[in-house]
Amino acid sequence: IDNVDIINEKDILTTNLFNRVDNLNLLDRYESYGNSDDIYSSISSDLEMIKEEGIEYFIYDDVQPNPTIPNIENCKDVYIKNNCQGIFAFGGGSPMDTAKGIGARVARPKKPIHKMKGLLKVGKKLPMIIAIPTTAGTGSETTVAAVISNPKTHEKYPINDPIIKIIIRTAL
Repeated sequence: IDNVDIINEKDILTTNLFNRVDNLNLLDRYESYGNSDDIYSSISSDLEMIKEEGIEYFIYDDVQPNPTIPNIENCKDVYIKNNCQGIFAFGGGSPMDTAKGIGARVARPKKPIHKMKGLLKVGKKLPMIIAIPTTAGTGSETTVAAVISNPKTHEKYPINDPIIKIIIRTAL
């Protein structure tokens, strides 16, 4: 995918974006965005543009702060059930880390997320992830790590693999 140039003309940017994201159909966002008029209204306009371009999508809106293994597994199931081809991640660090975790599980369906803990344990190409940060803070859309929480052990750990950074091809 080519890099998107910073362009002030909305029509050109929209055309560039939609030419590049055809066939992506899983959206990953916080449920709380639906309750926040300011944040959700900006996402709603993006969703409307996506719909107008004829791109089918599914929304997973149960992303938790500090994404958990069950959270990632549930979203992975939505991805597989709906034959998704990629992931849009709207939000801050948690949606970005959830998207990375989903991508890792889709790439490695027989390897549980806890077995990817640590360095270089993903090792397979992830589906395309388009990161649309709505906060300024973690920079998770630019890192090679996803931080995952295990609610059974109360452990929080990173999955670190350069493949994770490579696959986040677009951050708008």
